[in-house]
Amino acid sequence: MSRRRSPVRQALLAAGLALAALGLAATTALADDWGQRAAGRHVYDPAGVLTAAQVTDLEASAAAVDRAGAPTVVYLRRKDADDATTRADARALMDAWAVESAAGAKDGFVLLFNLRPTDTKHGSAALVAGERHATDGLLPDSRLQEIYDGPMKSHLATGDLAGAVSAALADVADDLARPAPAETPAGAPQPSLSPGGVAASLLGAALLISMIFLGRLALVSGGALRSGLRGGTPDWTRNRPSRYYPGVDPNSDAFIGYTPDADAGSSVPDTSGGGGFTGGDGGASSGSSSGGGSF
Repeated sequence: MSRRRSPVRQALLAAGLALAALGLAATTALADDWGQRAAGRHVYDPAGVLTAAQVTDLEASAAAVDRAGAPTVVYLRRKDADDATTRADARALMDAWAVESAAGAKDGFVLLFNLRPTDTKHGSAALVAGERHATDGLLPDSRLQEIYDGPMKSHLATGDLAGAVSAALADVADDLARPAPAETPAGAPQPSLSPGGVAASLLGAALLISMIFLGRLALVSGGALRSGLRGGTPDWTRNRPSRYYPGVDPNSDAFIGYTPDADAGSSVPDTSGGGGFTGGDGGASSGSSSGGGSF
């Protein structure tokens, strides 16, 4: 004898199955948003704004960037987006397609265009370079922005998308071909002074120390003399300029051993700023640099 399900239970089961199907469809759509990356292919044009000849030429330019040390993807699509969103999209593409030579290498390059659906001559562009090229000084934020503001923008102003991509790829390939800024090796010989230069340096240092000592002696002697004239005990700390110790009474016990870190005239370097590049939260785009804008 079979058990019949109640109408309520059947309705709940049907609703659950429908929601599961919708969730699966949404997940699939999200995963397929960028389409599939093809081995050996660099240029993707879902927007349909490039001719076959232009794609062929740009493939050769992108391959040159690849050979210079940055696996490259150029992607043009139709989407209304501002500069910040386009940079985030470029990083998302770099992560989704793992645009790097090997896991963790972070040496890829992505050039992404979000073009207006109704006017593909305008939109936003983003150049993103992996952390390796951002930190070695070849493609930091400033350089990528310079490429966009210079050769790319002049082409974009006339609606020449292929020319803008070609110019950007040529500059990136040239930059990657340059040697990275050299660092002074540890233990490298330092320039030495001649005997006459050493003697002059020592004499100058001795004169400076003597002047400082005589100045301090004059201040202390003057303080002692004034205290003696008043009939009191000399207070040696009164002669220390209190403006160098804000908020501290030079005659109090707190003055003893007070360090000059709070010196009103000192300046502490600001180390809270960025390191010349921005970055994603993880994956191939973590620590990446970027440039770009709207046109």
